[in-house]
Amino acid sequence: MYSWTALLVAAQGNHVEIVHLLLECKPNVNALDKDGCSALMIACKEGYYEVATALINANAYINIQDRAGDTNLIHAVKGGHRNIVEALLKKYADVDISGKDRKTAVYIAVEKGNPNIVKLLLNANPDLEIATKVSNRIICFL
Repeated sequence: MYSWTALLVAAQGNHVEIVHLLLECKPNVNALDKDGCSALMIACKEGYYEVATALINANAYINIQDRAGDTNLIHAVKGGHRNIVEALLKKYADVDISGKDRKTAVYIAVEKGNPNIVKLLLNANPDLEIATKVSNRIICFL
């Protein structure tokens, strides 16, 4: 088994110690599964903070998009995983990348009604006038 596939499986199972052991072997931390998800993206979706931070510290791509177009940040916002959102923003996650349906992380946070995450994202100075697929008009949140 390749170490990058083991890394994907370990991330999916939230096996923190195994992730750390595998990272010592210097695997391709940006390898993708069949859905276009990296190990970091899996951790961001599931809210596995320790796995996510280990992968971030191993220089995993922060702004990679899955096949649907969603980024690590968008997945963390969708899941309401504030601590992971903070970690991604500290590593300069791009808040203006539009994902599925051309929705940004800010749009999704507002849609989910999560004011704590909205505040975090607003501190990253997002472009608040990005159109979505849902609405062809300009959306402004302020």
